[in-house]
Amino acid sequence: MYEEWIPIVLFLCIAACLIVFLYLRHLGQVRKMDTVLKLAEHGGQVTDQMLQLLGENNKAVNDMRKGLILIAISLPVILGFIVQGNWTAAIFVGGILLCAGLAYLVVMKYGNSHQGGRQELD
Repeated sequence: MYEEWIPIVLFLCIAACLIVFLYLRHLGQVRKMDTVLKLAEHGGQVTDQMLQLLGENNKAVNDMRKGLILIAISLPVILGFIVQGNWTAAIFVGGILLCAGLAYLVVMKYGNSHQGGRQELD
């Protein structure tokens, strides 16, 4: 009787997680802009170096973290589907997560070509 609610609740939970993530990211951006605005209002200089420090989200360490997290999530997902005998879901769902994690690691290693490439981790 209540089995039809399982996919509905699943999609609602996924949507709620996505909305919370986007909202928190938006709040972070608003706080960064408030910092720059307050600094400019009080006569401080807004330099390129300061703006670069506020936008430090594109570091190689962050790409490595995202890649390792996605790979760490993909392995139990793949193993869980294989144990259930659902090879197609293991390849599809786990493979997407695994490929995304590997892509982040490749970006961390080789960097962005039009920025001169990212530096190696120290």
